[in-house]
Amino acid sequence: MGLDKKFLEDWIFSILDFPPESVEDAAAIWAQAIVEYAADAEFIGTAPGINPSGATDPSPVGSKFKVNPGLVTGGQAILEPSLLNAFKMEDPLFIGLQLGIASFIPTLAVWSAGAYTAAVVPTPVAFLAPGYFAGIIVAGLAGAKNEDIAILLSTLIHAGFMTSLLNGAAVNPGGFTSPVVASPII
Repeated sequence: MGLDKKFLEDWIFSILDFPPESVEDAAAIWAQAIVEYAADAEFIGTAPGINPSGATDPSPVGSKFKVNPGLVTGGQAILEPSLLNAFKMEDPLFIGLQLGIASFIPTLAVWSAGAYTAAVVPTPVAFLAPGYFAGIIVAGLAGAKNEDIAILLSTLIHAGFMTSLLNGAAVNPGGFTSPVVASPII
């Protein structure tokens, strides 16, 4: 299925329209929104599997590799403390959100499609730039409505995930290896 921006947008809009009662609840709900959004992450295989004998297996090409659900669920423990700290500090620049996501994406290191399991190093390219969420602050100060903020924030998070790059290799029990090179999350 892949990442669903509208799903994330609806979560964010709901949080903004019905704010949690405490910063602890807010951190948990925001983290849950990002984790549930990321649960559908995929990447598309682009190279055939090759074994040491030189035989090739074309099955990884075009296959949708799905992220390991256990790793995604573990993201709650990464995102929530970062968000909670930011909320307690009244962080106006969303640095806690940015750092939380930048710390979460690299943990998504195992993906699978068919008989192949990919071990990759995910790089959260967009989230490494300082002030990634600055547009949200500008929109908020200009009096943007919750719906507009939800659209902008979900667009930035979605774009950040989709520009994250995966590098590594996918292997199967038959000894075939398919390289994963600069594959974006979809």
